[in-house]
Amino acid sequence: MKEPLKVLSEGRTGSAAFILVALLGQALSLGLAAISTRDAFVALRGDGADLLVPVTLLGLAGVGASTLQYIARIEAERLGYDFARTLRSALYLQYARMPASEITRRRLGSLSLRFVGDLTAARGWAGAGMNRAAAAVIVLPAAAACLWLLNPSLALMAAPPVAVSLALMIIIGWRQERRHRGLRKQRARIATSMMERVAVAPQLDLLGRTDKEVTTLEAKNTELAKLALRRMRPSTLMRVLPDIGVAFAGALMFVAAARSGVSAAEVAGTLAALAILARPLRDLGGAWDKYCAWRVAREKCETILNAPTMDRKRSTQSKPTTLYVEDLVIDGQPSLSFESGEIGVHHLNRQIEPGAIEKLAQLDEFGKGRVVYLNPNGGVRRPRLSLITANSPVISGSLRRSLTLGAQSRASDERINLVALTYGLESALNRLGGVGGRIGESGRGLSESEKLRLLIARAALTSPNFVLVEARLLAGDDEAAQLLNQLSKHLGVPVLVIGTETTNPAWQDVLE
Repeated sequence: MKEPLKVLSEGRTGSAAFILVALLGQALSLGLAAISTRDAFVALRGDGADLLVPVTLLGLAGVGASTLQYIARIEAERLGYDFARTLRSALYLQYARMPASEITRRRLGSLSLRFVGDLTAARGWAGAGMNRAAAAVIVLPAAAACLWLLNPSLALMAAPPVAVSLALMIIIGWRQERRHRGLRKQRARIATSMMERVAVAPQLDLLGRTDKEVTTLEAKNTELAKLALRRMRPSTLMRVLPDIGVAFAGALMFVAAARSGVSAAEVAGTLAALAILARPLRDLGGAWDKYCAWRVAREKCETILNAPTMDRKRSTQSKPTTLYVEDLVIDGQPSLSFESGEIGVHHLNRQIEPGAIEKLAQLDEFGKGRVVYLNPNGGVRRPRLSLITANSPVISGSLRRSLTLGAQSRASDERINLVALTYGLESALNRLGGVGGRIGESGRGLSESEKLRLLIARAALTSPNFVLVEARLLAGDDEAAQLLNQLSKHLGVPVLVIGTETTNPAWQDVLE
């Protein structure tokens, strides 16, 4: 199992130990409260005992138990969020390092579910779940010992109904993980389906599909409600069974006390201990439910964290780089060897396998072939690449933010504005009010030609060793081709246009 899936890692062991100490103190406080309750009843009978001492101890025990419970829960919540933070970062890092084809073949809703439902399950177990389980492990034997010390015969009378309730909890909770699995699967189906359809809901409405989609959604929601209730019923029952067992135990203790002549003080003390016993039993039911949810989520997270990854660490050097691709074509001959000194825009219009531009950028592995980038001394290294495709990220925020994605250092607004003007973004700058103007997700607010020019300007600001461009973006856009020529000369690096969709007489075809 990978480290991000271990709750007690990355410094969280100290927090867990602190919680255990607080829970141990709480158990001792509750035991003191039960004993003080008995002593207070003894004092009320006028047997010469001082009432002030047990009453004072009872109050202090109550305050102490409540304070320690508050501290333990707050620390447990902090631990849960810290574990979720670690797992969230590990998942994103794994997504970033996975081959692009692995991301593409998975549905977006399924990927997003790792950051919503699965992280909620992780936080629930690492926080409240483990806290409840630890509280049960500590408080339960302490309360049972206290009950035995107060009156062994009454404790023996209370044991059978409490044991029966615990056995029923085990039987009922045995298949809880399966119930969580079914509920999670249905939630995932709805999430992935809705995420796909919401983005195109107006177009589906135009096609007359709205009523059909709503009907389908309602059917899925009905099934989801059934599965949720199927999971909720045993979960709730596991929480109420301890109260039923304790109620029967209390009744039997009263009967036994009446027959054996046990004093009211001892009965009061044992009843207080019995009430304390009920809470950790309820905690066990809640902890088991959260643990089952986490087990299901952990399997999904493990699948992601164990997926294959690619090393895309970029070089910080600015030396020229040679691109060499071997065994890319069927005949086994090297299909591409390109020296970085060949400045200009060059069109690779051979029929190569789909997604070749992403593979040349090392976002994915070639099915057959190998990409090698060589430095001037012949050593293999990974260059800084600028990739201009329809899928290149244009994120929401300021225009400045999207222009400088991947830049090694922060450029001044004056330089960013100058570069944007140089590469054809004058109308966008005027419309948005400068580089601080806001654009929406995926460049919403920019035209397609403006998005292309933004990506070209970004390349100018990030100083790559190579620029790779998807050919279909340039179809019918002669100005963009001229801007790419200007970019190549400005940076002193080659621009490779990859694909068969378009050609331009101005481009020197050195790759044929």
